[in-house]
Amino acid sequence: MANIFTTIQVILSLISPFLFVHYFSQYFYNISLWNIVRWWASNHSEVHNSSFYFIGLFFILLFLFFSFSGFINILLLSLFGEKQELVYLGHNKQSTAVYYDMHDFDKKTMSGHDYDIKYNYSFDDLFRTQRFVKDPGSSDRVGTKSNRINFLGFITVSLSVVVIIMAGAAFFNVFVYPVYNANPTDVAIPLEGAELAFDNIIGRYGITRGWYFGCLFVLIFVWVGFILLMPKNELSKPVISLPVSIISGNTIEGIPKEIEIRYLKRRRSGNSDTYENVDSGERYITFEFNERFSHPVYVTTLIDLATHNDQIDMIRRNIEDKRPMKLNLSDSLKIILPVSLDNSNH
Repeated sequence: MANIFTTIQVILSLISPFLFVHYFSQYFYNISLWNIVRWWASNHSEVHNSSFYFIGLFFILLFLFFSFSGFINILLLSLFGEKQELVYLGHNKQSTAVYYDMHDFDKKTMSGHDYDIKYNYSFDDLFRTQRFVKDPGSSDRVGTKSNRINFLGFITVSLSVVVIIMAGAAFFNVFVYPVYNANPTDVAIPLEGAELAFDNIIGRYGITRGWYFGCLFVLIFVWVGFILLMPKNELSKPVISLPVSIISGNTIEGIPKEIEIRYLKRRRSGNSDTYENVDSGERYITFEFNERFSHPVYVTTLIDLATHNDQIDMIRRNIEDKRPMKLNLSDSLKIILPVSLDNSNH
């Protein structure tokens, strides 16, 4: 059942962008998608800046895929999804959370991509339940957070589809127009250029180009507003108590699992409006803790190379050797890597 559900979702998500392109060109230009593909395959070298068309087409189709995929996912889960109550065990790597099912007798762990949180920084966040909705019949699989499966989430993903379709329609018109210009069909579309052709199409509905793109601009802000209004996934109180050793001021041991660079966005030099990722000089280090825990749990700390640079090589060796390191606990049960470490006894 789970495989059928996933297969249906993937197939619908993949074909939806192409169906949209086909019906757009068929309805307004009386040109099928196959004829568009065939014309561009034979004449792309004769079109000025044809590479721009194909790059734009790729990204528009990609955005359409993601928007249709989100819409189909939330629709199918709302109708057929099964509820999950998962116990949180931390993030074992960037944007990957680990859980076990509260109602699973074997308490097998599972991991899933987390779109909201990159890392877990405190023991205080562990062993709290979160609600999800999963594909029917699936097991050992993390579903979609339940805060997204509601009326507000449905409106948000629907707005994303509308925004991408409106932006895509304007671009697809530019892509379809050369095919029509080379071999006009029986529709009344001006031959003076793609912009006039698009004006003619939207003019049938009493819409001007300025009004069209103005509405698109407003809808983008409304869409972002709905995204910001999305409720956070509610967390329960801890369902399991932390070991007695996990208290403020204690020294504990954890095995380092991953070290990653923390990047910052910085405007490129000059008057460019583009940005680049630069090394912040800080590193995320994720630790696994097993002693006195029913399951391995994961907590991450952020260190500054200005104070810990001489320890980086040692941390990498400990990751390879799965060797534990001593760590301190703060008042909020975050882990602190001491500036000077002596791991020779491990």
